[in-house]
Amino acid sequence: MRPRAPVLTLFLYGGLCLLLYAAPLTRVLHAESAAIVATSAYFIAGLSSLAQFRDGARFAPVLGQVLTTLLLPWLLLTVSLLWAPNCGYLQGLVIFVLFVPVSVVLAVSVAYALTGGGRKNRFLFVACGLAVLVVGPLYDLGWHPQFYVYNHIFGGVLGPLYDEELALRPGLVAFRGLTLLWALFFWQVGRWHRTRRPRLAFLFATASTIGLCYLLSVPLGFNTSEQQIQRALGGHLATRHFDLYYAPESLSARELEQIAADHEFRYTQLEEALGVRATGRIASYLSPEPDTKARLTGARRTNI
Repeated sequence: MRPRAPVLTLFLYGGLCLLLYAAPLTRVLHAESAAIVATSAYFIAGLSSLAQFRDGARFAPVLGQVLTTLLLPWLLLTVSLLWAPNCGYLQGLVIFVLFVPVSVVLAVSVAYALTGGGRKNRFLFVACGLAVLVVGPLYDLGWHPQFYVYNHIFGGVLGPLYDEELALRPGLVAFRGLTLLWALFFWQVGRWHRTRRPRLAFLFATASTIGLCYLLSVPLGFNTSEQQIQRALGGHLATRHFDLYYAPESLSARELEQIAADHEFRYTQLEEALGVRATGRIASYLSPEPDTKARLTGARRTNI
């Protein structure tokens, strides 16, 4: 291993935490700071590992080294308790563990796979990482009625920042398990390049499990579908421009009639103010209470 790699890594983590101290939202150990550290750690650990694998280092020592350096950002974000009280520290610690070390394991595994042919492939490592950062949120938010995002690199955004309480859903744990499956897959690819003794059955089983996880993304909680929300709420009322989905036990017939009338009234107001006519029907989801809303969409008390 290169002896300077841990020193440089620690220096970068220290500088990152000093920057995080500047903002009240990120100076404490919680979801926002954990996502930023996870993103930085992915690229810091991955690029450091590329150089070490290129010099012939073995996988386990490199992984152990980069995981050990994560103690510094954890410590610095814990020390901030002295001047920035954090009533959600334990929850933040759980999120930190789910976000940061898992992203680092993935980074080291990807670096191990990319250096199997004897090259560093820095550009490919960074390009693939940036693609995952961008494509994942675009797919989740652009094609699903949800307000949370899980990502293999930054861990996730658990809901709107306006919510006072985060929606910690079981899907987050399942998704980070999927991230570790990806890490296992890339480790196998890297080992295949080095030993030239492919364990094709093991590699195929891992790839098949990953594919199955994506096919079951809605039941596993990675995404929320329109059909899932509609089934969970149970009630449906069609108006001229809207499909209202609601929980029948939470609204009386009169309340539902008033809500439907208000939808159409506001629709007319907007249509006249903007001077345009919308095409297609609009789905409106009326959650019975915040916990159901958080479980289905990731937004607890924020209305969108």
